Amino acid sequence: MAYKTFKSVACITSASILLTACSSGSDEQSRYATLTSTEDRVSELGGAGINRYQRDGKGFYGNAIISGQIDHGNKIIDITSNDLTIIDENGFDRYGNISHNGITLTNETRSTFDAQYDYVNYYYYENPSDQIFDRHLITAGIITREDDVPTDGTAVYHGEAAAIYQHDSYADTFHYLNEGTSTVTANFGSGLVTAELSNFASVQDSDRNALSDSLIDSIIVRDMEIRENTFFGRDIEIYKDGVEINFIASSGSGRSHGAFFGYDENNQIPDEVGGVIYTAGSDSYVEAVYLAD
Repeated sequence: MAYKTFKSVACITSASILLTACSSGSDEQSRYATLTSTEDRVSELGGAGINRYQRDGKGFYGNAIISGQIDHGNKIIDITSNDLTIIDENGFDRYGNISHNGITLTNETRSTFDAQYDYVNYYYYENPSDQIFDRHLITAGIITREDDVPTDGTAVYHGEAAAIYQHDSYADTFHYLNEGTSTVTANFGSGLVTAELSNFASVQDSDRNALSDSLIDSIIVRDMEIRENTFFGRDIEIYKDGVEINFIASSGSGRSHGAFFGYDENNQIPDEVGGVIYTAGSDSYVEAVYLAD
């Protein structure tokens, strides 16, 4: 479960002296509305994730780029993830889903994680057919404005994580890793973000039967590059009992894409973070998602 009791923030002075707190931004307290706000205002939506798609029998994946707006007072949501656009004139349903013309971005936050987040949710969309297969795994919400992302100091966010991995060498090829923790360290001075996902308390096989152990127990993505209010990287490490393992084939590749959400006016930093990790080879793959505040 996520906990909001600690953010480590450092502000760098012109003399390069590290301080433990930033000045208060009390005049900025109302600049960001939460996702569930009913205020008469409009907020910019954004986020990041992974889009997997198939064309002519060939599979591809890339960054999911999120944009849009939410009219809180009128409950109108306009959100785009790459070539997928949904305009929901009724707002979130009781489960936090976004729907229009038979297409639904399913809010997986409640079913995947214990905590509820103010500015970000984890969404899933899949459209399989004979000709086309699209799958969006995204973290989306009230995006932090680019000017509100610091250029110095460090913040540490704590939250939750979940993952799926497949390895064809084993009978139960899919393992679901749930109830994990995430620690996300954003070094705004260097422009780099590192995310560590671990402590998965629940492991299940393809049929959702409980397992006592898993072949992997932690995932680390190092030195993701901050790009305005998102971050991106490819340095993905997978561990078991503290030892790095490599079950991804030599032809494998991967990426992680995340974003900053909302604003912590007391520390003058983004309030929440979220991201998706995907790495694959010829015989295996790992998908993971994390939210933290």
